[in-house]
Order: sequence, then C-alpha cells, then structure tokens
Amino acid sequence: MISNSLFPQRNQRIFFATQYIDPLKDAILLMNNVASVNAAIIVLVKNSELDRLLITMENFEDRWNKKYNYPYVFLNDEEFTQEFKDLTKSKTQSETQYGNYDHISLF
Repeated sequence: MISNSLFPQRNQRIFFATQYIDPLKDAILLMNNVASVNAAIIVLVKNSELDRLLITMENFEDRWNKKYNYPYVFLNDEEFTQEFKDLTKSKTQSETQYGNYDHISLF
C-alpha cells in the first residue's frame, strides 16, 4: 500500500491545478479528436476504502474519463457491499462491473 505521506493532498491539488489541460476547453485537443482504445479501468479495492475511492473517481472522471467513458472493473477479495456498488455507479456514466479475486492467482 502506498503511504499517504508520499503523496500529500496539498501536492495533488497543486499538480492538478497547474498540469491538467481540460480536453473539452482546449481547442487543439478537440481538433485532434484522438480516438479511444479498447480498455478498462481495473481497480483493486476493499469495501473499507470506499470513501477514498469515491474522491479518486470524482477527480479521475472530471479530468479524464468523462471524455473517454472507459468501463470500470472493481475487484475485491470479498463480496462488494450494495452501498459500494450504488455509490461507485453514481460517480460515473461508464459501465461498472464487480468481481472477486484469489490472492494467489494475481502473482
């Protein structure tokens, strides 16, 4: 797990405020109209990490995925709660899928 001290919230705000170019507001990016590729966003997450995930999804959707609409695949080592499913679905217009994984099969 990545330590929060490595990526302080303050630095994330600075990065997004100074480095991000909104493709919907940038004429050059709109004119180039880059086509999307077949892909999905794979997220390994636990039910207990829902609050932090929702913040991440909101930022990711606002800054990137609202243009490309890639589906999400959420994987967990236990069943997702209905609250988890409902709240993650509410953060995106993309398709969402939920599944389980075996720790050993990942390595």
